[in-house]
Amino acid sequence: MIKINRKLGILFLFTGLPGTGKTTLANKVIKKISKKFGPTLLINGDDLRNIFNLKNYSSRERKKLDIVYGNLIKFIIKQKINLLFTTISLSNRYVKKNPILKKSIRIHITANYLTRYKFKKNIYKLRKNVPGKNFKTNKVEKAHIFLNNDVSKNISSLEKEFWKKLNDKFIS
Repeated sequence: MIKINRKLGILFLFTGLPGTGKTTLANKVIKKISKKFGPTLLINGDDLRNIFNLKNYSSRERKKLDIVYGNLIKFIIKQKINLLFTTISLSNRYVKKNPILKKSIRIHITANYLTRYKFKKNIYKLRKNVPGKNFKTNKVEKAHIFLNNDVSKNISSLEKEFWKKLNDKFIS
């Protein structure tokens, strides 16, 4: 059962490799989350990288982003705004140190290489610094919801699976 702190918004943290469907699923569920839990915002880590011209994709630079992302997330959540945040990962160590992030609902999406390549060809054609291809990403610890997006699923079936798991684990 989700315990909602009325003084804070709820963080829905969507993680997974590029092309797994994090942002697509978040876009699909945002209206219903807004209806159930109140004002909700969706932020994609890739959009933040583009806005602030953060083009270095190395593992070290991604760790620096944890702090930037974490500060932004806390700023929004403290204003009683729910947040759907999509990113490859936030380091487990960073999440553990931050009470607001620790209380998030963590959703991790996996997909096989063909599915990821289909949706993110431009990333997978890069020769270096591709998460999951050239370097490992953080191992997901304590995700509340695991989803697998394979080529046989459409976004509607992934959405149904998300809501079933969210309802089973968190909502009465």
